[in-house]
Amino acid sequence: YNACSDVAGEVTNGVVTATYTQIQLSTLPASIGANLTTTGLSTQSATASVSASGGFSMLMRIDSATAGTLHIAVPSGGAFAMAITTPLYSDTVTLRAGYALDSAYDGTALPPGGTVPGRTTTTASGPVASATAAGYVQVTTLQPFVQYDVDPYPRSGRFQAVGKTGSVQAVVQSSAQVQIDLDADGNGSFEAS
Repeated sequence: YNACSDVAGEVTNGVVTATYTQIQLSTLPASIGANLTTTGLSTQSATASVSASGGFSMLMRIDSATAGTLHIAVPSGGAFAMAITTPLYSDTVTLRAGYALDSAYDGTALPPGGTVPGRTTTTASGPVASATAAGYVQVTTLQPFVQYDVDPYPRSGRFQAVGKTGSVQAVVQSSAQVQIDLDADGNGSFEAS
């Protein structure tokens, strides 16, 4: 990318290299697999920026015109870091070796009582580091995150982040509300919500 602007007000520079490990497009299910690495990749807007370094593997599967899955994983010995700056915070978040994200899309699924189809179900697990927190947590999805196309955010899901001495659980209450529970001393009881 050289001063590339696919989105108004955003400019991207840098390199993404994809080494394809599999391509099968002749029949369904179709699949594309690749190992991706970034070099000097950054996107800048008037109020925010993100820079990426490192790499990950990707496997995309297309089951039909309305359904498919995506698997992203950080390989052993690797890492994928994103330096993020917004008006609200600045941090470098690193997905460490063993981190994996799985997402499935069903374009025919209707939300309860709804008429507009489309649902994404996502899980993630593995070590995630934060430069601001000066450490890392082990993230585990306890209940998949479910977001319909009509939702601004997921309407259900639950994850846990376990650190050196304690843990946090987040439970989606609705597409507008999340409950966060803190077990500060790691004894299995939540001291605060």
